[in-house]
Amino acid sequence: MRQGAKVFMTLFAILILCTTAKPQLSVSVQLRNRAEGRDGYKQLPIEDSNPAYFISQRSRLGLGYSSEALKLKLTAQDVRVWGDDLKVGLTGTGDQVTLGLFEGYAEIRIIPELWMSIGRQQLIYDKEWIFATRNWNQNGISYDALLLKFNLPALDIHVGSTWNAMTEASQNNYYPPERYKTLNFVWIQAKPVPSLKYSLFHLAAGSTTGEADNTLRFRHTSGLTADYLNHNFNAWTSFYFQSGKNKAGIPVRALLWDINATYMADKFTPGLGLVYLSGNSETGDLSKKDRLFDLHYGARHRYLGCMDYFTDIPGSTQQGGVVDISGFLDFKFSKKTEIRNTLHHFQLAESNELTPDEKYLGIENDLVLKSRFNSWATLEVGYMIMLPGSTMKTIQNRPDSDLAQFAYMQLTILPDNLIHQ
Repeated sequence: MRQGAKVFMTLFAILILCTTAKPQLSVSVQLRNRAEGRDGYKQLPIEDSNPAYFISQRSRLGLGYSSEALKLKLTAQDVRVWGDDLKVGLTGTGDQVTLGLFEGYAEIRIIPELWMSIGRQQLIYDKEWIFATRNWNQNGISYDALLLKFNLPALDIHVGSTWNAMTEASQNNYYPPERYKTLNFVWIQAKPVPSLKYSLFHLAAGSTTGEADNTLRFRHTSGLTADYLNHNFNAWTSFYFQSGKNKAGIPVRALLWDINATYMADKFTPGLGLVYLSGNSETGDLSKKDRLFDLHYGARHRYLGCMDYFTDIPGSTQQGGVVDISGFLDFKFSKKTEIRNTLHHFQLAESNELTPDEKYLGIENDLVLKSRFNSWATLEVGYMIMLPGSTMKTIQNRPDSDLAQFAYMQLTILPDNLIHQ
C-alpha cells in the first residue's frame, strides 16, 4: 500500500472511532490552487527566454480531537503540479504521489497551567523571523518537536526541542551538515498592558561538522520583539543577535533588525518598514568572523518581496546580507475585498570581494488583490515586477536583464468544520 493511502486510512479510522465520543471532534478541509506566470521569479530572466506557466495544488484534510486533558491534531497533505505525473494508471494514480503527514501531534495537560505538545507540528512565534508557517510555499513547514507550554495569567513561556535523524541507526547516527541536527529554544511573552506585548526568544541550533562526524556546532540566536497597538496605530520592532560558531567553526557575530509602523485611516492603511540583515565584508580565508545572519526557518516571502529573490540569503547576496526599505498602501473596497501595493528598495548590507562595490540591488513592486467572496473561499491575484540594478545583474550573471515579472492567481477553499461534536 502506498504511504499516502496509509495516511488517509489512518485518518478515516480515527474519524469513525471518535464520532461516537463525547469530547469535541473537528474535521477541516483545505484546497488551494495557484496559477503562476514566471518571467523572472527568484532569478532574473535571460534574453530570449520564455515565461513559465503552471498550476499547483495543495490539498489538506485535518482531524482535531479535544478534551479537558488531551488535544490531538492530524493533517494529511498532498502537494502537486497539475500534470506532473509521468504516467497515469487505470486507477488514476500516477507515479509521483506526494501525499504525506503535515501535522500529527498530541497536546497533553500535565497541570492546569502546563501543556506538553509532542509530534509533528507547526512552530509560529512573534513576527515569524526564526520559525514561520512558510505558507506561500504550497508544502508549508512543520517540525518534529517536543514543546512545553506554560500559560500563566500575565506570562506565556514555551520551551521546545528537536532531535533529528535520517534512519533508525544502530550506531553513529550521522546527519547531513547542511541541515540542523537539533533545535532548542525558549520563548517568553508578557502583556503588561492591553496595547503592548513583548517577548524574549533564544534558540540554540546545532549542526554536525561533516557527513561522517557526530560533533555538533551551535549557532545561538537571541532576540526581543515588541508590538504596540493603540486604536488605529500599530508599530512593532524585532532585534536578533547571533553568536556561537557556524558549521565551519568560525565565530558568529550577526544581527537582524526589523521595524514597521502602520496607521489605519478609514479605508486607507499606509505603512513603512525597514529590514536589516547583516552580512560579511570579508569571505573565505579572509573571514575571521561570520556576520551573515541565518534566518533558520523564518519567513522570506512575507517580508523580503513576493518575487522571492532573497529566500537564499548567502547565494542571492554573495554573503553580503540585505537591507530592505519598504512602504505600502492598503485600500479596502469593502470588508471582503482589499488591494495592497508594496514598494521595496533592496541593497546589500555589506559589499565584499565576491560582490561589486555598489550596494544597490534593485526595486521591486508588489501589487496584490484579495477578495473573500464567500465565508469559505478567498481569491488572491498578484502582479510583481523587479527593476534590477547592476549589482544584482552581476551577482546573478544576467547582464542584459532589465525587467523581471511575476503574476499569480490563487483560490483557497477552506470550509467551516465539517463535523463538530
